[in-house]
Amino acid sequence: MLQQVFFVGMAGAFGTLARFGLQSLLPGTAGAGFPWSTLAANGIGCFIFGLIWGGVGERFFVGAGDVRNIVLVGFLGAFTTFSSLAAEGAYYFKVGQPAVAAGYLCLQICAGLVLVFAGLAVAKSL
Repeated sequence: MLQQVFFVGMAGAFGTLARFGLQSLLPGTAGAGFPWSTLAANGIGCFIFGLIWGGVGERFFVGAGDVRNIVLVGFLGAFTTFSSLAAEGAYYFKVGQPAVAAGYLCLQICAGLVLVFAGLAVAKSL
C-alpha cells in the first residue's frame, strides 16, 4: 500500500509538471486570451482516461489495477480534474441514464462557476 501511495504521489508530481509545461507552451489563460492550455489539458486528460478506462492498462501492463490508480488518480488528478468529470458523466450515458448524466454534468459545471465567483467575491472582500 505504501509503495502504491508513493507511485501515485510521484505520478501526481509528473502530472503537475506536465500541466505547467503545457501552460508554458500554449498561449492564454482565463482573462488573458482563450485558455488553450486548459482546453488541451482537459482534452488530453479525457483521452488518456478513456484509454485506461477502456482497458489499455489491462492489456498492456502487469498490475493494471495499480497502473490505473497511478495514471488516473496520480497523473491525471494533477494534470486535470475534468477527465474525471467527463468519465463520470460518460458512465451514466453508458449505463443508459442520460437524464442523470445531463443533470450531473450541468450541476458540476454550474456549481463550479458559482463557486469560482464566490471565491472571487470572498477574495475581493478580504
